[in-house]
Amino acid sequence: MCLEDDNMLQEIQTAYQTLFNCRNGGRMIGGDKNVEKLMKVLCEMPKEHKDYQEVRKSLSEELQKVGVKI
Repeated sequence: MCLEDDNMLQEIQTAYQTLFNCRNGGRMIGGDKNVEKLMKVLCEMPKEHKDYQEVRKSLSEELQKVGVKI
């Protein structure tokens, strides 16, 4: 992918690595335990579960704390 904006390229690479790690059961960004725990719960939780949106929101907040722009 060719981009002139290095920051945009870095964000895309970080997002891809996060997705790749989740799908392959790997460790998450920097080994952050809150992010790892929430990713595991969310990846295993059916979207129809009553707490799905709440867990997703918590994960989003934790990802932002470790520097992922959402």
